[in-house]
Amino acid sequence: MVVAPTFLASHARALQQAYVADGDDRAFTYGRVVNTSNFEDPSSETFKVTDYSAAFFATGNVAISKRRLQKAAELLGDQSGPFDADFSQYGWEDLELGERLRKQGARIVQCPEAVGYHWHPPFSLEQLPKLLDQERQRGINGVRFYEKHPNLGVRLMIQMTPFHEGLWFLLTFGGLLNERTLEPLLRWLVRSGQPGIALAMLSPVLNWYTVQAVKSERERRKGLIMQS
Repeated sequence: MVVAPTFLASHARALQQAYVADGDDRAFTYGRVVNTSNFEDPSSETFKVTDYSAAFFATGNVAISKRRLQKAAELLGDQSGPFDADFSQYGWEDLELGERLRKQGARIVQCPEAVGYHWHPPFSLEQLPKLLDQERQRGINGVRFYEKHPNLGVRLMIQMTPFHEGLWFLLTFGGLLNERTLEPLLRWLVRSGQPGIALAMLSPVLNWYTVQAVKSERERRKGLIMQS
């Protein structure tokens, strides 16, 4: 990540103002994350709708007191840090921490002046196996997340609803639109210098993998419970 020159000062100023208003350190600041594939000049990228995140606590650009993290870690019992070590695969470990912070009264303060440019390599077909595996892991970890925090908010986050399953079923024509059937189009878009559009075309497929992984993992865990 490349940050703006005022990055640290913006976070510090917003935290100080929140401390004065609250009388304690319950607030944490969330800066603006701008995703970019421009390695040479990342700060030339402008904020896009797709950069917006509704997450309560996403660690891409936050500032929070050490004491708050230590208090959140106490909810895990005997563990050395604030992140739950049960999340050994991809996804949700930061949002799970956010749920514990929320329960302890933490509040978010938006700090758009603290801009961080998060570089990702342009999409290529060689990334497909990794991307699909990440969605599988995201689904598995999502069920673990829900088991720890069984509330509607988490259910919506991990897309464990009939609405989400139906949505991605429709947009992928029941899985007929997948990485194999899309490959010729994706390859043409990448060769035409449109990797961003190619990745957007792949998005329904990735989400379909996620909801299917959630469904499979939930059924697997139910089977284990019935056997025990």
